[in-house]
Amino acid sequence: MKKEQGVVLSDKNIRKSDQNMIDACRDTAQVLGPSYIGYNEDCLKVDDNYVRTFAVNGYPPTVDVGFMDKLYHSNTQKYVDDNEKGDLDVIEYIDPIKDKIAKDTLTSEITKYETQLLQEYQRESNKNITWLQDKIADLYAQRKKVEKNYAKMFILSVFVALYNADKKTLDKESKKLMSRLDGDQIILSPLFMRDIEGYKTCSPYAVNSVPKFGRNIDTEALTDFFPFYHADINHPGGIPIAINKYLKKMIYIDFFNFRLLSNANGFISGKSGSGKSYFASLLTNRSILIDAVKTAIIDVEGEFVVPTKAIGGACVKIAIGSNCMLNPFDLAVEYEMDKDGRPTGVQKIDIKGKVSELISMFGIMRPEYIADSVVHAHVATCLQMLYNNFGFTEGPNSLYDEIKYFDEDTESYVSKKVKKQMPRISDARAIFFQYADQYGDAALYNFAESLSEFAEGGIYDLFDCYTKLDIDENQEDADLDLTEYPCIDFDLSGVDDENLRPIVMYVIMTWIWTRFIKTDLKTKKRIVCDEAWTMLSDRFKGTNYTAGCLENYARRIRKYNGSLFCITQNFREFATRKEGLAILSNSAVKMFFNHEPEDIAAVEGRFLLTDGEKQFILSADRGDFLLKIGKETVVAHSQSFNFEDKMLSKEYLKAGGE
Repeated sequence: MKKEQGVVLSDKNIRKSDQNMIDACRDTAQVLGPSYIGYNEDCLKVDDNYVRTFAVNGYPPTVDVGFMDKLYHSNTQKYVDDNEKGDLDVIEYIDPIKDKIAKDTLTSEITKYETQLLQEYQRESNKNITWLQDKIADLYAQRKKVEKNYAKMFILSVFVALYNADKKTLDKESKKLMSRLDGDQIILSPLFMRDIEGYKTCSPYAVNSVPKFGRNIDTEALTDFFPFYHADINHPGGIPIAINKYLKKMIYIDFFNFRLLSNANGFISGKSGSGKSYFASLLTNRSILIDAVKTAIIDVEGEFVVPTKAIGGACVKIAIGSNCMLNPFDLAVEYEMDKDGRPTGVQKIDIKGKVSELISMFGIMRPEYIADSVVHAHVATCLQMLYNNFGFTEGPNSLYDEIKYFDEDTESYVSKKVKKQMPRISDARAIFFQYADQYGDAALYNFAESLSEFAEGGIYDLFDCYTKLDIDENQEDADLDLTEYPCIDFDLSGVDDENLRPIVMYVIMTWIWTRFIKTDLKTKKRIVCDEAWTMLSDRFKGTNYTAGCLENYARRIRKYNGSLFCITQNFREFATRKEGLAILSNSAVKMFFNHEPEDIAAVEGRFLLTDGEKQFILSADRGDFLLKIGKETVVAHSQSFNFEDKMLSKEYLKAGGE
């Protein structure tokens, strides 16, 4: 006896009460079952849908991973129009067979087929000899695997239920499904007159009511039936970038489809010689040819010169004494953006932005001076005065002077616009000295004096110049517009000084940003920054500015229909700096080639690699890489075509590109 709230209940009453509660609840079958089932001539009517069920009654002689995809994804947009799309369920029953029964069954099958083969020989018929010999060999191989415990045997039954609210559409889709699968030797048998058993079998009750469609299958073949296997990345209209090593299928990525990717940025990491640059060259050329993506490359080692020339691009050799020179003080017209990052349609000259860029450049050259807030402020004031003295304002017309000349053909005076001369480092030094003398600023004077090696006549005077582009070594064209080329390669292989290289990379980055990215909002554009780790490494001076520049571009470039690809052989430089982590976070596509063991810990810690992924990166062959997009991970190989190999070889250019 038990007492509860002053009421005495017997055990008998408690059991009866519990049973009443159980009787009042719906069981699992009632919860999952439909509210209405009606019989039709050749299908069922379940609630508001017509249902037709099938059994898979035939398979191809050999199978591979993904061979059932046409069945599993038959109700996707790839195969079915939206206005005809219904629903489709696929259920697989997998029953294990005891080893003894499996061996006895296989032995019995071997005996049967050997008897048939013997009869063929006796009749001197060769009609089925080859087929029987292959069948017997396969059965012997299966039995050997079972005997050595390499594999298990199962009975596999696969059923399909096709749903549609319209009977005629269901009939149409049934024929299309059967025809589509028949081409891959997957035979569907409609379960006519057994629709109710077929529907029960395809319902989530785990009861096979049609048990006569089973097939013996071993472990290896069974894995090919699973709908969940290695990820496959296939963006419609994307660029072919590599081969999926497990599925043996091409991987397509649409970098500029922001419904599929958060941004068009990419990150490529791997040790020297792992195939990073070759892959980047393939990607660049394919993007230009297939998706019209204009590309600017910061080429530290000169590895992109040949592919750039092969694609009809411009190669700009940046080095001390080179015929190609870029003036970091150049101004350009750009589009104004609203607070939400959308273009307003108004064009302007961003003098304040240019002043900020130049201060960062001086910060790389002389970080000890720019770190002084007073010097920093005075430099900013002097640079604004410099542009004001040259007559520049935010108005685009201030870039030009209007001159008049006498046209002898028309015998009249004609006006035309000519570009104003831009200031140079020497002009900036002059105004620094002037301002320092006027206000007695010794620190500013010392800063200006320290810039002597970067001024004309100094050992690093390559940027104290007026912009001159000598793309063809035999012909100079100062008015050449680099942005007209499909690809621009800034070759820095002639810059050997490690202290000078970050300065050069920063100047080129800012030129690309202002003249290539921000001036054209419609064209797809990409910046490829090779050896990007040098812009973050503490081994080089001024990396706070170069790292901040790279991070800023990674965050903002999407607004200008652009993409940033950073290539590095030193992952730790990215993993140990906040700017590097920001770049990684703002790169939707990441590719990891073979890494050094000391780098793998940083990669593993950042991306939570599995043991298999970690081992793959450590032992990957040249051209193999781990591709990560969001939660998807694919093992890929950088596969080139024969014509691409020729285009990327120096012999191709020597032969005239034939």
